[in-house]
Amino acid sequence: GLLLCPPDTGKRELIRDMANTLCENYPDVHVMSLFIDMTPEDVTLIREQMNCQVLASTFDQSPENHLRLADLVLEHAMRLVEQKQDVVIFADSLTRLAKIYSTAAAQQGRSLPGMVNPTSLFKAKHLFGSARCMKEGGSLTVIAAMDIHTGSKVDDSVVEEFKGTANMELMLDEHVARQGIKPALNLQQSFTKNTDILLDDAHLEGLRCVRAMIGQSSSAAVIPQLMSMMDKVDANADLLLKMKDWFALMNKK
Repeated sequence: GLLLCPPDTGKRELIRDMANTLCENYPDVHVMSLFIDMTPEDVTLIREQMNCQVLASTFDQSPENHLRLADLVLEHAMRLVEQKQDVVIFADSLTRLAKIYSTAAAQQGRSLPGMVNPTSLFKAKHLFGSARCMKEGGSLTVIAAMDIHTGSKVDDSVVEEFKGTANMELMLDEHVARQGIKPALNLQQSFTKNTDILLDDAHLEGLRCVRAMIGQSSSAAVIPQLMSMMDKVDANADLLLKMKDWFALMNKK
């Protein structure tokens, strides 16, 4: 899964909440969080707030240390999967990892600073592409953030390389964030692939109602409505089953 995150949209708060919820509801899943090139105070804060294993590198470290940490996290996760464990990695962020790889290559005279070539994308693609479900048991899920709308052409080129590769894309929206709504999601541009094989017909009908509801209004207006509906049910499946009736009532009004 990809989290497409403009600046100041609550990216780390969303990662924190997703990881903590996962730890609470699925204690058998091994959850790891990888944060690259952060400030020391942010590292301290995120470690205090998250209930999972947090591995982080700070901005004052060398590019080689950032890349080594990413390798260690991935290798540790793969060994756990080989032991038939389900593992989830939250990574922040793939764009920063690709740029750090470019910096390391530039220091060795292999590329020009400020440019991203296909080789520089290798580490980020390797981390993200390692996600899979093993037939023998065990799985690796990677939910990775990418920085968008930063004004950097380098960031834009990295994001373009990952378009269409994720099974889920969740886009955050700075306009929704400015209105004080959390999570600041852009529901119109967020999606999950292959929903037809994930849900049965009754739940698919509920999902179509959700999509129709999203299409009739802005994310800022729909998010509070959806959260209110979610508070009235115990599970996502129940929400989708009841959406058809709720959507009909809303349209009557």
